[in-house]
Amino acid sequence: GESWPSKGAITFEDVSLVYRAGLPKALDGISFSLRPGEKVGVVGRSGAGKSSLMVLLLRLNEATVGRILVDGVDISKVGLGKLRKATAVVPQEPLLITGSVRRNLDPFGDHTDKDLARVLREVELDPGFLQAETIASTLSHGERQLLTLGRTLLWPAKIRVFDEPTSNIDAATDRVIQQLLRSAEAFGQSTQMTIAHRLQTVIDCDRILVMSGGRLLEAGSPR
Repeated sequence: GESWPSKGAITFEDVSLVYRAGLPKALDGISFSLRPGEKVGVVGRSGAGKSSLMVLLLRLNEATVGRILVDGVDISKVGLGKLRKATAVVPQEPLLITGSVRRNLDPFGDHTDKDLARVLREVELDPGFLQAETIASTLSHGERQLLTLGRTLLWPAKIRVFDEPTSNIDAATDRVIQQLLRSAEAFGQSTQMTIAHRLQTVIDCDRILVMSGGRLLEAGSPR
């Protein structure tokens, strides 16, 4: 029906991914399930396969083997538009469109100024950007990252994926991102997957998935 996904349960069933024939498997027989509303952190070295989980969830590539279910529905059978609307992503590098801060926060004009101002305050950006029609490209790198995060706060997605920025991040921006990731209320009732490069980012998650060489080594509580 129209309301899919209503819960945000995610299941990977024996999923493997090869980006190109002849290359080693980026993911090799991955199986796990996330409960609706669960916060999970994914850790592992570079090349462990962390980002490939996000690639498959958004169907930027299709799984070579296995399947991925969201609320029991095989995502390869779901329209891309519908799938991507259900999934909010904060990429490592801020993704902005040309134009104002307002247009970046609310590309479809769905929200009131009051909502937009509230979200700007939550990510510690100046609500005055709205009245001034500030152009997004004039913001600093850190401010752009916070703007991308603010856009995600407004998106009513059941699934949220954060790819932790590894570089070009200043301490103030980092603090705001860490606070929001830890805040239970900020993102509503959604299932969160954080692809982390530092353990401290995911220490408050319900569960940690440890990846290595495209395989899932273990899944457990961070404590």
